[in-house]
Amino acid sequence: HLRRSWATLSERGALVAFGISGDLSSGLPGIAAGLSHWLALKLRPDRRRVRLYNITLSRGASRREVRSDWALLLERGARGELEPLVGEVLPLAQVRRAHALVDGGQVVGKVVLRC
Repeated sequence: HLRRSWATLSERGALVAFGISGDLSSGLPGIAAGLSHWLALKLRPDRRRVRLYNITLSRGASRREVRSDWALLLERGARGELEPLVGEVLPLAQVRRAHALVDGGQVVGKVVLRC
């Protein structure tokens, strides 16, 4: 997905990848492959940029910065500026199935539990 997203960037565009959960189902080899794709894009000699972002591990992940990030995300969501990819919507009673889907890498997008 990173390479396809990279191809859509403008000359000075920025690609921000959120986490590595899609690579986890392949274990350490999958994680290493995902990070190698990210690094290959990062080292390209053009003006486009790529950044791997994790809200709890990235530089600037203090409590204040994390709160600021969440506030911005919530504001943008309220304005309809975000289009999350929802792979599955399940009732809360099916929480075990939701975990199985995520743990098995069997769903593309987020799993939403309805309360």
